[in-house]
Amino acid sequence: MEELEAKIDSLNSSVSNATFVDSVKAAIEAVNQVEVSIAEERIIAKVFPLIQARFDQIFADNATFCVTVDDDLMCALTRENLEVIFQLAEIVQEFMNYIHDHSPMQLSCIESVLKYLPLFIQMSADHWKNSADEYKTVFNEELAKLFEVLKHLYASYLYLLERSIQVGENGEEINLLVDALTVLCEMPKVFSVIDASSILSSWKCFTTVTSNYSQLIENDLDIRVPIQLLTDDICEMLKSLNPRDAQTFPRQLKILTYLVKVLCKITYNFKPQLSKFASEMLEFFVKFLCYLSDVHANKAFLKETTQRIDAEVVKLLEGLLGTLLELLKGFSKITKLGESSCGYVALLAKILQIISNMSSDWSDVLPQIIEDIFEFLPNCCSYLCMDGPNGEMYQHLIVQAGLAVLLQDSTFECSQVLLKHILQGNGFAAILALEVYCLIASNISPEECLSLLINLLYAIQEMQCGFFTNRPEISYLKCLVQRLYSILPDTLKEEVVKLFRPEQHIQVWRFLEFANFPNKSRKLLEPIVEITADSIHSFTDQITENMIVNVGESIDLLSTIEDLALINSSKASIIVGFLSKFWSCRIDNGICSNNILKYMFWKISRITASCIIEGRLKPSLVFPKFQVMLKNQSYSIPVLFIINCLIHSECLADPELLRETTGLITLALRSHNTVRESELEMLATFNYSHKKVLNVLLDSLNPGVAQEIFGRIEAFKTQPKHQISGQMFVHKCLEWGVDCDDYPPAKKIRVEGKSCHNPVPSIKKQLNHATRGLTYENPIRSQSNDLKYAEDDSSATEAIQRIKGEVKCLLKIGRTEKLTAKNYADLRMLMSQLSSLM
Repeated sequence: MEELEAKIDSLNSSVSNATFVDSVKAAIEAVNQVEVSIAEERIIAKVFPLIQARFDQIFADNATFCVTVDDDLMCALTRENLEVIFQLAEIVQEFMNYIHDHSPMQLSCIESVLKYLPLFIQMSADHWKNSADEYKTVFNEELAKLFEVLKHLYASYLYLLERSIQVGENGEEINLLVDALTVLCEMPKVFSVIDASSILSSWKCFTTVTSNYSQLIENDLDIRVPIQLLTDDICEMLKSLNPRDAQTFPRQLKILTYLVKVLCKITYNFKPQLSKFASEMLEFFVKFLCYLSDVHANKAFLKETTQRIDAEVVKLLEGLLGTLLELLKGFSKITKLGESSCGYVALLAKILQIISNMSSDWSDVLPQIIEDIFEFLPNCCSYLCMDGPNGEMYQHLIVQAGLAVLLQDSTFECSQVLLKHILQGNGFAAILALEVYCLIASNISPEECLSLLINLLYAIQEMQCGFFTNRPEISYLKCLVQRLYSILPDTLKEEVVKLFRPEQHIQVWRFLEFANFPNKSRKLLEPIVEITADSIHSFTDQITENMIVNVGESIDLLSTIEDLALINSSKASIIVGFLSKFWSCRIDNGICSNNILKYMFWKISRITASCIIEGRLKPSLVFPKFQVMLKNQSYSIPVLFIINCLIHSECLADPELLRETTGLITLALRSHNTVRESELEMLATFNYSHKKVLNVLLDSLNPGVAQEIFGRIEAFKTQPKHQISGQMFVHKCLEWGVDCDDYPPAKKIRVEGKSCHNPVPSIKKQLNHATRGLTYENPIRSQSNDLKYAEDDSSATEAIQRIKGEVKCLLKIGRTEKLTAKNYADLRMLMSQLSSLM
């Protein structure tokens, strides 16, 4: 042994490759003659560092030689060097075979293997990665032979960790295992350039070892490292998915699915230590969902393929929710999300979905979740505005936010958060808040909705609102109160009318408008017509700004009445006469820049369209003016609005009106790009709602113009999203109360503020969305159920007898079969219903 040790000590960089290989081979063969622990200390611990140095020397030489691959001498030297590496790898493999034959082994007996064998593999992989393509081509055969033995060597290393080790409970053994696992985490990225399958085998080994020794290493292993590496690998795989590659795609998907399962497994194994790596888990969820959004946006056909992976992640999120929500409170503030904002919003949507289905109270974190969604939403416009899966994500966000507020907002803060974002500057966030608020309002009792509306109307009454200020917040607030008003039944609409009589509360009705005004109260609109007529009469040669505003605002408000002819007022004709005089005036390019004309045209455009449709204004009078105005971009929106109204009214059977309308459309398509695109998109939407009218229009247009519109319609495949509830949101939670009894208990939202007025004498204090249902997708369905029960003429006694029989049957089954959580929930529900019946 002393002679062998002396021989090993004499090995250095000056020794020839042949001598070095022979000496190493002799040293490894001598291992059989001593105990493993002695071999580790006196042979392997000395030989393996020498092998590493020789690897380093040879690969450095080859990097120099490969510059001159055309030189035969250099090529011969390179091949010789690669052969030496191959022989050394085979010698190491022989030693690994010896270890397997004597397994299991204490880690201290194979310390050098754990330290140096991954280094041998990493050096070889780096050599391949850093070599030129020409070098790889010339020495392809030698490299392939080397990599084959390296694959076997790596497989032996993984087998050693999985099945051939014993770990003592002393600190040295635990530290060796932790170091080996830390190195193993890095190996998939290192060795995958040589063997792609090593990704699966490496993480399989890591999962097995950590599962076996999780209790020993839970306080020493930095679990953040594998979580971060897996996050990077999973996101990289998501980016590289290519379903069109029939050969690689199945394998890509298999690896991706497996990596997600590995991450889940590791998390479950170390769940008691979750607080140590909760930040990394949150980053994983954010990045994963962000890249998943990218995949759905660019490769929509992958949605069904990735649903299984998404389900795994949601299941993992459910198990970690409590701890993660604590961290979530400050996560958005301490983390630079950047492009990952979409993933963060998607994560919050999934959290809302989970907590909505839980019976525990999450009201303390819900307002912050809703607030974070709106904070990061502006960065996600490009994702959520897309059609397809990300359009569905936007709908999903609306539903989950609304549902969570309905069921979990016991502190009444979320409705205030929503209202705050409706009234702030970012349009995208305001529209989402508006959709959520209206979804909530449509699923509480009408009396509660009335109280919400009245509180808002009293606040509007006290507002200082300018007429020439076109602030978007005013538009959002208008939209909110109008939609709340439209939700109410006619009886409660009349309550609003009684509280806010139109002639006494003009500002309130400028927000509410008269589109949904109850028919029974139509007489109350006559004073508004008279006020408008009086404003027109007050026009003199010296017109003031106040006169213009009074006429413009009054006509704009009246134009919201669905049919002005139904108002029995002798002064209604004065308004039509004013419109005729207005459109009889000379309007040319010079006067179109006048701001008063712009203001007045915006205000009278809606009632002008109504008068054209009803035949009160001649097309020959107004359409030439429209053509002049359309050349000025300031007038394009109201002109397009008038075209839109004409097509919706289906009044184009009039040949003159059809001719004038087609002329306007042709002119709009030749206008500014913004006008042109708006016109094309508007016409494309008619392909869903007014196809017959659109066909008539296309037949009347110039063939070139018609072909351009038709091409846009073909490209516009997705139906526009314009509903809040009903068919737009088909979701399990929305079926609660229709035919499903398994729903969480309802929580009410705030309907009163500190300074709120509540003039309604009897407002229900408890939400009852279970009986109302959260959707009206299929009203015939619930009617048929009622009809079925009405036709059942069984007596109470007969029904009770049937229940007794079913209970006996259930008791028998319960002796042999374990009831599920769903069974218990159903039984509790039945007991509650029977108790209430008694």
